[in-house]
Amino acid sequence: MQANDSVEKWENVKQRSESLLQYITNEPNETFLFVGHGAFFRALYEHLTDGHFVAENATPYLFTFHEGQWEISTI
Repeated sequence: MQANDSVEKWENVKQRSESLLQYITNEPNETFLFVGHGAFFRALYEHLTDGHFVAENATPYLFTFHEGQWEISTI
């Protein structure tokens, strides 16, 4: 096995974040806490905004919907 064989493919990370968004869309009045690695939050951000940002591991992020768009900030 080569070293990169154990790394999750980016497409799989994006699929997991998409599945999460489908789940939380059905619970609009709930507050959620997610714990994950930086790549997962990057994928989630890309789904929500079509943008890109560098997510750091071990950094808490707050996703908020404000004036028709998603924003992300560190806590």
